[in-house]
Amino acid sequence: FGFIAHFNNYKDVIADHITCVKPGGMLLITTPNFAGNIQHWLHKTFDQKNLSHYNINSMQPEEWRKQLQENDFEILFSGDTGNFWFWHGHENLSLVKRKMLWLVDRLIPGLGKIHHFRSRSFSAYCAVVAIKKIIN
Repeated sequence: FGFIAHFNNYKDVIADHITCVKPGGMLLITTPNFAGNIQHWLHKTFDQKNLSHYNINSMQPEEWRKQLQENDFEILFSGDTGNFWFWHGHENLSLVKRKMLWLVDRLIPGLGKIHHFRSRSFSAYCAVVAIKKIIN
């Protein structure tokens, strides 16, 4: 969970994961979704230190899906998951940003109750779930 998001060569890391899965075995890959427009803006504005620890380019479940399909995996799920949620670390923010973050932290749960924001822009995570095909 979140492992590949710390590597520039994340496709090589996925390839290494693929070699560990036996036919009939399952592979689950997840990362935070800092690549979505809204999520990226929130982290860039309020959580830069945390954002700097991740490779945003790795947060591409469609690319993971293609790589797994090319390696004889059946895809059970691929895409963005989780409702609109903003998790963040603790940074030294200006007074204005602290007040804005306080408001964001209070608004998001309420918005999630009104509408489920499962999309590339809003979802907190992305994932792929796949099973390695048994080839006779």
